[in-house]
Parts: sequence; structure tokens; C-alpha cells
Amino acid sequence: MKKYPNAVTVTQLQEKDRFLGALLGAAAGEALGVAAEGESEVPREVVDSADGTELSLALLRSLVARRRFELSDVAQGYLRWYQGNPRRIGALTRAALDNLRAGEAPEQSGALAWEDSGRAAAGNGSLKRSAALGLLHVRNLEGLGEDAAANSRITHSDPRSVGGCIALATAVALLVRAGKDGEEAVSRAASAGGETSDEVRAAIERGASKRPEQIDPGKGFVLSTLELVFSALCSAATFEQGVAAAVARGGDAAANGAVAGALLGAKLGKGQVPERWLKPIKAAPELASLGEQLYKQL
Repeated sequence: MKKYPNAVTVTQLQEKDRFLGALLGAAAGEALGVAAEGESEVPREVVDSADGTELSLALLRSLVARRRFELSDVAQGYLRWYQGNPRRIGALTRAALDNLRAGEAPEQSGALAWEDSGRAAAGNGSLKRSAALGLLHVRNLEGLGEDAAANSRITHSDPRSVGGCIALATAVALLVRAGKDGEEAVSRAASAGGETSDEVRAAIERGASKRPEQIDPGKGFVLSTLELVFSALCSAATFEQGVAAAVARGGDAAANGAVAGALLGAKLGKGQVPERWLKPIKAAPELASLGEQLYKQL
């Protein structure tokens, strides 16, 4: 049989499809969640206004330009976004970026905001932009935990938020590798929660054993979001079914949709992301382009 050493295999094409699916799935899921806010039913159309997608773009631009995670460069990208007076931004993210703008180091900006909250804020905001760190480490998980943790701490320093980001990035990396056969992704992600591994593991394992309608979505609490999105990942047959189920539970529907979309996109690929959800998202072409560039650099 004639061999073509530079040929792209079907397996590689499928992996790339899942790689891009994680990025575009997160954007589509967040846009659906924004559209669902205040609605009694999940809408068919999406709204193009999502902070998680915009921050993911800032992160991806840095990853592609630097070919690695560079904390100071990523933080400056987030700060440039913030200085554009975004329409949607969480309270903890705002406080942390205010600290960054005032001259605090990115290692401290989120910690100071967390201290000012009385250490009560274990928010899910940094989860929405964590998928890209899993993609950066698809070929080698070494360093993934450190990068995901540092990225979270720019805005969300609670150990549960940090651990959740490590778990999510781990799951995305493993799902992109294995796709529909990625059962190992759930168990390994559940064990990857850093210093809060017990709480993160419990949330993921609860989610994997339930259906979304059985789960309390909370109101932006990172462990509630993890429980819900892993339930959607493990129970849904299609991308649309899983993301819609996560969004339908309410709570922080935008974050729930974004994180469920990242996981399901990494599992099923961008071909499963509804085009009607992607078409209104102005950032979608740049997300896809940056994703293509990042994949080539692996």
C-alpha cells in the first residue's frame, strides 16, 4: 500500500473537529444561556453578548502569539477587554480587574477581590474561559494544572474555583483526545481538583450519576455548575440536547451553557454545534481561526 507521510488521517480530522468544538461549543452555549435569562423556556435563538467568549478570545490570542500560557500577557489581554467597558461582567471579575488596573500583580488581583468578598465567593466565572487551557495541553497534560490555576486566580482565587478550572481543562483535553469514548475523562477530571479535590470530585461524581433536571443549578456557585454540566455531558445524546438541558435549569444559565458547551463540543465535535446558534456570534470566525492556529502549533 502506498504511504503518504504528510497525509492527514481520519483520526486527526476527528480530533481537530473536537478541538474546535470545545471553543465554538462554549461560545454557542453561553450565547444560548444569555438568551434564556428571564425566559420561562429555552429559546431557539441565541444572543451575541457574552463575557466568557470575549475573555476566551483574549486568552486564545495570547496562547497563539506566545505559544504557551504567559500569565502577564494573558492578564493584560483581560485588562484591555475590561477597559472597553463590557456590557456583561461578574462582580468578582470586575473587582479583580479593578485591582489589576490599579497596579496589582495578576497573582494577587483575584486573591484581593476574594478577600474583600469575605472569602465567600467561589464563583464560576473563570470556568467559562478554562477550556482553552485544556486545548493547549491536549498533547501533554504536564503543566495543565498550573496554567489552569494561574488563569483562574487572575479573577477567581477561591480554591474551589481554581480546582474546578483544573478539572474542566483536564476533561476537555481528554475528551478531545478520545471523543465519545472519553469515559476516562470524567474520572480523571474528578481527581484533578487541586487542593479542593474532594469537593470537586464529589460534585463531578454527583453530576455523572444524575440527570440535569435532578440538579439544583445554584446561582453562580462553581461546584453547582460542575455538577450540572457533567450531568449534561454524561446523559445527553446530542450537543443541543445537553446544552439546552443545562441552560433550562436556570441559575447562571450563561455560565452553565458555556461550560456544558465546551465539554459536549470537546466530546462530539463542532459539527454537532447548531449553525443557527453560531451564526449570530460575531466572535465565532475569530474563535475558529485562533483554534486552527493553536491546533497547528501543538
